[in-house]
Amino acid sequence: MRRSYIYLIGTLILTGILIVYNQLGGFNEPEISLVPVNKYIFAGKMYEGNIKDKEWEELYLNIRSLKENKYPFSSLAIIWYNSPEDEEGEVKAFVGLIWNDSIAVPESFDIKEIAMKGLVRAELKGHAFVVPNPNKVIKKIRKFAESKDLTLNNIVIDRYPEESIIYTEIPVKSGLINVE
Repeated sequence: MRRSYIYLIGTLILTGILIVYNQLGGFNEPEISLVPVNKYIFAGKMYEGNIKDKEWEELYLNIRSLKENKYPFSSLAIIWYNSPEDEEGEVKAFVGLIWNDSIAVPESFDIKEIAMKGLVRAELKGHAFVVPNPNKVIKKIRKFAESKDLTLNNIVIDRYPEESIIYTEIPVKSGLINVE
């Protein structure tokens, strides 16, 4: 009798966890597409160091706060020059906002412009806690690009246009862009 209650309670807890995971978008697959973009302009700061350092967190939170309070028209973005997983937490990244070149940039910000022939985008819908591993998403992007005979850049751009949407993008270095 007691075992049946334990199994029932365990099943109910597991069902609840799966429902919450689904509601957060845990079962959503990334939608990969080719986007005709010629350039991005970023305003922000360069960071080199460990992703677990307080300095990284402060920089990210500062840029996010500026986006929410002062520049709501922009998108928070991170340009990854390497993967923290590959370098044991050491990163080289530019944290900033996608910027409109007609607006004056805050004095403390640096400008970074990336020209491209387009980009391959993986759109992830879901909470940050349940989105797929970034390396798996990047592999899917590269496989998609390979199927279209595109050569991609070595950088990865993560954009956060809305609360529960993440764009992982890799600029196209060469190849014929046919957007369908």
